[in-house]
Amino acid sequence: MTKRRMKNAGPVGYNRTLGNQLVNQGKAKRVYIQPNIARTASPEKVLDSVTHESNLEEFLTTAELAGKDFTAERGNFKIISTNDATVVNTDDLISKPFEELKREYGELLKIPRRPLKEQYNTPEELNKVENDMFLEWRRNVSLMQESNGVVMTPFERNLELWRQLWRVIERSNLVVQIVDARNPLLFWSADLENYVKEVDPMKSNVLLVNKSDLLLPEHVQKWREYFRKENISAVFFSAKLNSVIEEHDIPPIPEEESRETDESSDSETSAAEESDNDEPSQSSEDEKDEPSASTKTPQTETVTADVEKLELEEEDNSDIPFIHTTEELIAYLKRKAFGSLADSTTSVVVGMVGYPNVGKSSTINCIYGKKKTSVSATPGKTKHFQTLIIDDELTLCDCPGLVMPSFGFSSSEMVLNCILPVDRMRDFFSPVHLLCTRVPRTYFEALYSVLLPKPAEHEDQNRPPTAHELLTSVAFMKGFMSSSGIPDCSRAARLILKDVVNGKLRWIAAPHGVPQEEFDRYTFESLPEKKQASRTESLLLEQLEKRNLLVGHESSGKRVDNFFFKQSEGTVHVQNRSRQSLIMGKILKVGRVVIVLGGRFAGRKAVVVKVYDEGATGHPYGCALVAGIDKYPLAVTKSMGKKKIQKRSHVKPFLKLINYTHLLPTRMTLDTDFSKTAVNKEALKEPKTKKKASSVIKKEFEDRYKSGKSKWFFSKLRF
Repeated sequence: MTKRRMKNAGPVGYNRTLGNQLVNQGKAKRVYIQPNIARTASPEKVLDSVTHESNLEEFLTTAELAGKDFTAERGNFKIISTNDATVVNTDDLISKPFEELKREYGELLKIPRRPLKEQYNTPEELNKVENDMFLEWRRNVSLMQESNGVVMTPFERNLELWRQLWRVIERSNLVVQIVDARNPLLFWSADLENYVKEVDPMKSNVLLVNKSDLLLPEHVQKWREYFRKENISAVFFSAKLNSVIEEHDIPPIPEEESRETDESSDSETSAAEESDNDEPSQSSEDEKDEPSASTKTPQTETVTADVEKLELEEEDNSDIPFIHTTEELIAYLKRKAFGSLADSTTSVVVGMVGYPNVGKSSTINCIYGKKKTSVSATPGKTKHFQTLIIDDELTLCDCPGLVMPSFGFSSSEMVLNCILPVDRMRDFFSPVHLLCTRVPRTYFEALYSVLLPKPAEHEDQNRPPTAHELLTSVAFMKGFMSSSGIPDCSRAARLILKDVVNGKLRWIAAPHGVPQEEFDRYTFESLPEKKQASRTESLLLEQLEKRNLLVGHESSGKRVDNFFFKQSEGTVHVQNRSRQSLIMGKILKVGRVVIVLGGRFAGRKAVVVKVYDEGATGHPYGCALVAGIDKYPLAVTKSMGKKKIQKRSHVKPFLKLINYTHLLPTRMTLDTDFSKTAVNKEALKEPKTKKKASSVIKKEFEDRYKSGKSKWFFSKLRF
């Protein structure tokens, strides 16, 4: 009888025979028998964004662009001299303002160009020339950083994404750069406009300042003045505000509609509007169009107030308008695109270009009328350019998000400017510290309903809050606590920084020539609505001070005074609602026997070596240094031999800092004195000193056990 075949055996049936399997295995092995080829060009085009590369990845990418393969030379090595190393001090350049860096090195900061048609005849030649020119561009950028000491932000290093940009520019009659209204100059590329004119002088450029609903009227006016001064064609728009307006059926602003008419029609329209405001509506259609008082929601009233707030003197700002509706934006794009073309042109293509996460896809979806492109909070969602037909006259060409080369900013500034994702950051103190330097203390308190600790007496009373004070207070207020009972500052930092990304907490840059302090005065002039929770906030602040969670605060000085001039009294935190307070400073003394209640050594007996009522490093609450028994000695009988008795009498000790909450004091004591030995909390820092302290404890415990003293201490507890 044949043995039954296992279910997990290899396929041997029809078209999946064992012979085919062996052939496939042979093909897989032959892939690795090539003559030491380290890398070959990939036949597939990868459209993933690449902004960071290690030294090895950069070397391999350079070799691939140059069209070279390389082999490993075994046994041959060369010594590379490093005597000509150059050290560049970039501290002075980093501290320079963005406009100053742009004025000095702006001509050197260019985007890669596509080869001219005269430089190639076949697709293979085009591919080779593009690789060579892109490689030369990357060398020039690196040379600029080394020779001038300029620090640059991460930029796009994938040639395929730049090819998408070239195709969009060639197809488009009008190229629209979409930037974030909170820092337009950071996302605006002047060289991109120059390249558009190099491709075709008849093409036009427009700067679309998206997310303009986050700006105040004073901010918009300052940026208008700057754009006029620099001769930049710009328009203000908000895709999010427009979607909310359409969702709640808020009527468009009459002044925007009357812009295209003459002055007489403007006066008639305004008079009609005044009469409409004074008298009730006369037709049922008007009643249907305008939401009644009974159907208005708080969100609708808020959006209406924002629209009225953002409405400025449009007759004086027709060159740089603030567009509120999609119809006005489409008309504006058509007017700009057809303006520089011949009269016989019947349709135009508008290219949409911009950084990742500036709202480019949201703007396109707003124009198209439905969700046509994927929208995500993660930068770089769009991977391939696509054309969208709006009507017979207008076609949109969407380009994937590109990170243009720009001058150096710290990673903290890039997180606050929504370039780097918040969820991938590692250092959360630096961005929050930079945020605290510009946002007032009262604004944080009103926005998050917290009470920040006041500066100490010897400190400046007007100093901004520190990052630790803000994060600890917000985490304690929101209930973000770690497993050790300490406020989770990283989670609070992600909450605050995501509020910056979403616009709840405004981080707005000032244009060149306007002091940032004056710009921030407009931003934080009006405080957000604060909940009536002053009593709760004061209680939370008291709890933070009692638990010694405010590092560097004046409570540290009080802690020192209490240590020298007052008897220290710690409290044990019982795990129930009452939180019964006990004076542990009088109960836990040196030599007191305790039982460990939690952790790895739960249920073990230990003796107190030293108490720390004010806490220690890594233990903000009251704790004690205890020496206990991890492995108890085994039972012995008279019939056992001497060696066996000695082997079963061994003790395995432990030395650990344990919080008061995990210790159960007993009425028993053990007269052991480790104060003159190496048994202290400093011994826990290094493995060598910890091993030495454990040997001292082991010798003391074994001598006491062999002498027959305190047998109760060496008996294992039964549960």
